[in-house]
Amino acid sequence: MPDKEDLEIKPTSSKTLFGGVMESLGSLVSPLYSWGITIITIIFLAGVVAMIMSILFRNGQWQKYGQSTIYISFIVLLILRGLPILILSMQSSQDVDALLNSAITMLSYSALYLGLISIAVSLLFRLGYKLIEHPDFHRWSKNLVSVSLLMMAFAVLVPYVFPLL
Repeated sequence: MPDKEDLEIKPTSSKTLFGGVMESLGSLVSPLYSWGITIITIIFLAGVVAMIMSILFRNGQWQKYGQSTIYISFIVLLILRGLPILILSMQSSQDVDALLNSAITMLSYSALYLGLISIAVSLLFRLGYKLIEHPDFHRWSKNLVSVSLLMMAFAVLVPYVFPLL
């Protein structure tokens, strides 16, 4: 029969195979995050310089590059800043459901407001057509009204129809 001393559980350090790796990664997260923000800021500023150069030299390709660089870096920066807040504020699946429902509601209201603004712009085009009878104003007015009404109908109906499918 083995001795009692052999059966005793001895504490080990956290420097086991995965413990040391997890500690190293934990201490590396903060510098990586700040480096990522700095790199994205540099990319944004490079896009700004490209936009300035495209205006100076009237180069459309550089303008396209500068605009897309600015847009993408801004969106990535918002995601990097907002994602940790969202992840840390989620406690249960009801929080995720509430977040998704709020996003659907926000997008629906945004589409409704844009539809109303589009109808107002369409009325301005119609006024322009009445004043100078230019056929393009009439065509733009009709197209804008039809698209804005369709957009508003989808914004109202889709959030209720898709969950039923």
